[in-house]
Amino acid sequence: MIIKRKNRYVLVMSSKPIEIGLALDSFINELSKYIGIFGLAELSPYFIKSINERTFIFRVARGGERRFILALSFIKLNGVAFYSLLTSGTIKSLLRRYRTTTTSKKMNSKE
Repeated sequence: MIIKRKNRYVLVMSSKPIEIGLALDSFINELSKYIGIFGLAELSPYFIKSINERTFIFRVARGGERRFILALSFIKLNGVAFYSLLTSGTIKSLLRRYRTTTTSKKMNSKE
């Protein structure tokens, strides 16, 4: 029997540009301080990709995205804070929503 796992994708932004691939171990260690080892196993956060030097996509188990977002508010790596922008069920819809919000902000700022 194959059990399909339901995931949520969280768009995370940092306060300063960083290379998250290099800081990923430190990020996961800090995350485990706030949600614990069992919470980390339950959420099973996974780095998907970097959109730019400040914006990243993480995959977490469905139902745990709120705990992940709450733990993000406490994490600081070398003075860099993290916060959540969007949450979605697929990467495609997450990127589509992100692009529409960034283009609408650009259009409003030009007016």
